[in-house]
Amino acid sequence: MNHEKSLAGYCAKDLILLTVISSLIEFALSKFCYLVVGVITPATYITLLVAFIVVTRWGFYGLFAIPFLVLATVLGGMTVTETPFVSEVYKFSTNWQYYVSIVLGFLAFVVNALLYKIKGTDKIVNKTLIAILILIVDYVLFNIIQFISYRLLTSHTLSEGATTIFQYINGKGDTVTVNINQYCERGFTYNLIGLAVLFVGFFIFRVQGIICNVKDRLIAEARNRELDRIDRETFGVSETDENQDDITEEIVEEPNKEVVEEESEEKRDE
Repeated sequence: MNHEKSLAGYCAKDLILLTVISSLIEFALSKFCYLVVGVITPATYITLLVAFIVVTRWGFYGLFAIPFLVLATVLGGMTVTETPFVSEVYKFSTNWQYYVSIVLGFLAFVVNALLYKIKGTDKIVNKTLIAILILIVDYVLFNIIQFISYRLLTSHTLSEGATTIFQYINGKGDTVTVNINQYCERGFTYNLIGLAVLFVGFFIFRVQGIICNVKDRLIAEARNRELDRIDRETFGVSETDENQDDITEEIVEEPNKEVVEEESEEKRDE
């Protein structure tokens, strides 16, 4: 019982720490990409990588971190106020379907959790070709689910997209009319940034031992510590016995040396 409580506590701390740090980075990247590119839709920059990591480390429990990561993207976009159109795209009240579709898209990682449960985490993430295939499947499923969800939530059909018109005056004084829904669907291509981060981050963090099943690793470490303890107790006694024998031999040999020396001196005197 105590072991389960400590593991649950460690899981909660690990997920909270990863979520907070990743959310801050995702927030900053949403703001930074606007400042650099000028106009950009909400996209997953590091969330794909973080989702892969937390699901690998904690299975289904890792999915609880995803809504908070998506929320960081929302907040990052809402701080953009220079361009009315961009601000409108990021508004949850105007475009809530976009963020819900992102969250639903991350259901693709349920496949990972199931595979880890059936095949074992190490057998998947430690084999490079299989891991690459999983990463590609994650990305493809994520985009497919996100696109289907967005279409169904906005137009209630897959055959055509919805139309949400927004007009604003640009810097030249011209009135620009934009279909927000169509703009966001084209913006799915920005998820390619997240794919690149996913691949690079996977190989970096796998080498560092971050991408692993934490429960399995803790169990393995506990088992190794127990084996080391048994080895120390077993071979430690044997070493003590051997040392004791060496000391006894030295004690026995030392008087014999003295007797031999005395006999030699007597012979010389004679």
